[in-house]
Parts: sequence; C-alpha cells; structure tokens
Amino acid sequence: MINLGLPEPKYCLPDEAGLVAGLGMEYHHIPVVFGRPQIAEFERFIDVMQSCRGRKTFVHCALNWRALGFVGLYGELRLGWSRATAESLMRTFWDLDDVWSDFAAQCRETLLSATR
Repeated sequence: MINLGLPEPKYCLPDEAGLVAGLGMEYHHIPVVFGRPQIAEFERFIDVMQSCRGRKTFVHCALNWRALGFVGLYGELRLGWSRATAESLMRTFWDLDDVWSDFAAQCRETLLSATR
C-alpha cells in the first residue's frame, strides 16, 4: 500500500501503517502536499512502485487526486502508456489544475530526458 496523503487525522486512518502491517502487507507513506507536489516525491513513488513490481499495489490519498496523478504519470513514464491513456486516468475525478498540469509537464521533461 502506498499512501500519498498527509499524516493528518482528517486524511488518514489512525495507525494506518500498523493496520496494514497487521494484515501482512507493506506500507509506504509518501506525503505529498496537494498544492506543492515535488518531483523528488514522484521519484520516490517510482522507486517504491518498482520495488513492488509484480505484486498488487494499492495507491491512495484523501480524494485519490494525487494517486491518479502519480499513477497516470508512472504509467506513461515507466509502463509505456500513451499520454492520452495517462491523461484519461489522471482526469477521472477532476480536471488537473495549473499546479498539477505544470507538475506533470515538469515530471515528463525531467524524467523523460533522464532516460534518453
């Protein structure tokens, strides 16, 4: 399980990490401030997703907007999805605002150029 939400009681379960561990699953917390997503957070997400490769992985946050953004970008940048497929997923529940549109563009530019 990967939680991208903030560690505030209104956004997560009490002792979510302990509950998940008690079920025999791995728990990863990458807190992402919704209005200030960082490339370093997305890079950490990539690392965790790569470490979970081949296993079912549940990604969530408070409203799943961060989760959709990160999973969509991961699909495009690491799994070979088309940009249209990634964008469709990312826009499932909301239209990306300027912050998230800019963040997606920065991730694409930085991480695609690093793999060339």
